[in-house]
Amino acid sequence: MSAESSKTQSCPFLDSHDIENFQRDKYPAYYWWVVLHELLGHGTGRMMVEESENKYNFDIADPPINPLDGKPITSWYRPGQSWTGQFGDLATTVDECRAELVGAYLMDDPELLSLFGFSDTTAITSGDCKFSISRGRVQANDKIVTYNTYLQLGVDGLRGLANFNVDNGVSPPFYYRKSPY
Repeated sequence: MSAESSKTQSCPFLDSHDIENFQRDKYPAYYWWVVLHELLGHGTGRMMVEESENKYNFDIADPPINPLDGKPITSWYRPGQSWTGQFGDLATTVDECRAELVGAYLMDDPELLSLFGFSDTTAITSGDCKFSISRGRVQANDKIVTYNTYLQLGVDGLRGLANFNVDNGVSPPFYYRKSPY
């Protein structure tokens, strides 16, 4: 994630109201996003596999439940199949997208936030983000890690667009992100 690494470096994508908070809370927001993306996002990539005939890495008699329909799974990787074999050139892209989406979905979960040291009593809180509109601008409680993480993601997305090469349709991959450390 590309957090602002210098207080003198400007960020044209943020409202002047958010720049101070963005700078102040860049490290906790970056830490939180790394936890979500790397540990939980990529951690969801565990595959259900039939390793050899009648040998599974899950209980075939009581298979995992598909969260989309609430029914037991009906498909899994067969012997010899793999993630990259099934998805080919898109395997890494799909894996990164899943990690980003899982992180975005979980970033405001109070129980997870508290597990990683964010609570209503820490300097950067995990409390509900209270939004209000003032002078046509959305404002939020400034000391909330979720809000600051959204700012980081927004800035990263806009920077990615700014680096897009129109001639060949290529943008630098997100895994070239610069750490704020």
